[in-house]
Amino acid sequence: MTPAFIGTYTDKGGEGMYRAEWDSVSGKLSGLALAAKLAHPSWVLVEPTGQFLYAASEVDEGVVYSYSIAAETLELTLIGRQLTGGAHPCHLAVSADGRVLVVANYVGGSVAVLAVGADGTLGAAQVVQYDGSGPDAVRQAAPHPHGVAFDTSGRLWVADLGLDRLTMYQVGAGGINVASARATQAKAGSGPRYMVFHPTLSRLYVVGELDSTIMAYDLGGDGILKPTETLSTRAAGAQGENRAGAISMHSSGKFLYVTNRGDESVASYRIDAQSGALELIDILPVLGTEPRSAVIDPSGQYLLVTNQKSDAVVTYRIDEGGGLEAESNLAVPSPTCIAFIIKNEE
Repeated sequence: MTPAFIGTYTDKGGEGMYRAEWDSVSGKLSGLALAAKLAHPSWVLVEPTGQFLYAASEVDEGVVYSYSIAAETLELTLIGRQLTGGAHPCHLAVSADGRVLVVANYVGGSVAVLAVGADGTLGAAQVVQYDGSGPDAVRQAAPHPHGVAFDTSGRLWVADLGLDRLTMYQVGAGGINVASARATQAKAGSGPRYMVFHPTLSRLYVVGELDSTIMAYDLGGDGILKPTETLSTRAAGAQGENRAGAISMHSSGKFLYVTNRGDESVASYRIDAQSGALELIDILPVLGTEPRSAVIDPSGQYLLVTNQKSDAVVTYRIDEGGGLEAESNLAVPSPTCIAFIIKNEE
């Protein structure tokens, strides 16, 4: 059994962050229990050693919480909290060595970088504030950093939905090097939401929330992005409003998954091993509404989708060709994300 922590929005019945047990043999989550009571922990993250967990509280005066995880009982103990310097933090990323935590302040239009101590304590936030707007007068009236990620070289990347911009920074023990910023403009009106890196190819995939696309880029060693292809995440002929949501890369680098909120579906893609080009496998209706996030389990056999508005986490088995088949679901109030604890076997 693998421990999993589930974030929620707490204005629709949730009480905070929950814990459950994941069984990769049966493909089921079970034993749901409240792990920590806090407001809107919309994104939770377990750092590389599995000793500490961080939770972004998506509130007007943004806060990030740090917890220690008991090795045997998996109980959470609050270590501390820090203000993120911006409103509604919605995403977190941690460096490979676990010593730098980055927060995307969606409404605040900024990114916060916090040093992490060996004991999981968080330093004060270094805040990088953005300004500007995009072509969508409603959704892009201001900057909205939504996704943050570290690449295999340790560089930080920020996807800004409001500015249609992807920005790379060098980050060290002293924090973010603002002067190192290298920005790439994505397609106007695309609204970059999240991004993932291919595990072996120099390729970056970005989901555009506003135009329901996947944008693929070749990633140069100097941080220069070269666009290679853009694919729709929707079925041919799909009508009505849709917002692309999660993007999840299989650890093998063979498959990619994107959720659609509006169409209520998940799109599966095959990735060419040489070129990194995408080929649509299928677009499958999800069993629920508002599939906010999707994560592949540690065994690589299942995709777990959090259906925020239908209060459930739904499990899909991944077949050999990358296709999906619904397996089970667990009732969770307004779930937003899932973070697994990966235990290293001696």
